[in-house]
Amino acid sequence: MKRAATFAAAILFAGIAQANEIDLTVDNFSKDGQIVSAVVKLTNNLDQEVSHVYVDCAFLREDKRAIDIGKEIVSRIEAKGYAYGKASIVTAEKVRYADCKVTNFNK
Repeated sequence: MKRAATFAAAILFAGIAQANEIDLTVDNFSKDGQIVSAVVKLTNNLDQEVSHVYVDCAFLREDKRAIDIGKEIVSRIEAKGYAYGKASIVTAEKVRYADCKVTNFNK
């Protein structure tokens, strides 16, 4: 049974240059059993396609200490387009936040 979890999602960007090139938002943050997931929307602000967009999401406790990191790779995003990705972890701990950032991409 899937249930929506009540969480807050914090969003980080991957440095000044990349933050202007690719925007990241956490669209959905949920828990299904012991699987915690963050669905991210990546918006390409460039006039060219980007590929191999690497995303790291740190899943945090109430005290904002990291439990684990989920990773996602989005294969390509068209110029001025957007794409979705999903980073997940498996944990029995109570996750309260997800801090996600773009760590790298190819132009």
